[in-house]
Parts: sequence; C-alpha cells; structure tokens
Amino acid sequence: MLLPYFLDLIPERLGVLFGKLTGWRPEHKRVLLAIDESGDSSLKDKVIPGTILSVKLDKFGKPSDAVFKPDSPLVYKEKSNSYLLLSPRFNGHGLYRLLITWSVVHIFAINNPEIANEMMREDMIAIGLLKLENRKHVRR
Repeated sequence: MLLPYFLDLIPERLGVLFGKLTGWRPEHKRVLLAIDESGDSSLKDKVIPGTILSVKLDKFGKPSDAVFKPDSPLVYKEKSNSYLLLSPRFNGHGLYRLLITWSVVHIFAINNPEIANEMMREDMIAIGLLKLENRKHVRR
C-alpha cells in the first residue's frame, strides 16, 4: 500500500461505482503487466501486454483473481507460460481499480486458463503492476 489503508481503498470503490454505472467488466480487456519483483532477474522491469481472459469473483461478487494471457508466452526459469494468474497484493487493489489507476498484483504461472482454487505463496513468480492498456499514464 502506498497510502493509508482507508485512502488506498478509494480508487477501488470509485471504480466499482463507475463500473456498475457503465456496465464495465474486466473480461477480455487489454492490459499491461509491469513486473517489479521476481526470482528471475530476466523478468525485472519487463512490461507484458495481454488480455484478461476470465475472473474469479470474491465473496461480494466483485472480480478478484484474473487469468491473464500474455501476447507471447512468458519464459520463467526456462519454462514457457501461456497463462498467468493475477491476484491482488493488497486489499483494495482489485480489477475495478483499473478504471481509476493501476493495481499491485501477485503473479502465478498456471498451465491452463482454469483458475486454481488455492495458489501457494511459493508458486508466485513475481509481483507487478497491472493497468489498462489504453491508459495514458504509466508509473515508472
């Protein structure tokens, strides 16, 4: 979190409101995934364009985890990954936040586009920033 907790929730809540008013859904949206931290130094500072294929809803019916398909497979520790699971790193960094700003996510390599029920922390390959591709500002 970059702001105090209650302030950090504001972009997500504004995004939910805007999404409900406009009918916006994250599925099939073009996004950019910028990797900040990874166990593989070749991924550091890499920006990966791709598409959100599907989402898993949280207990309140909001999209939380997302299956991301990079435009080209991501190579992590010499293994090619065609799909990634993106999970919010912080409370308030869900997919509706993308309508306002960027979101911090945990990145997991997965073998197929079906969302796994439980990902273990040791399965995480990176931490990154997610934003809509058509947004003009980039935090870098």
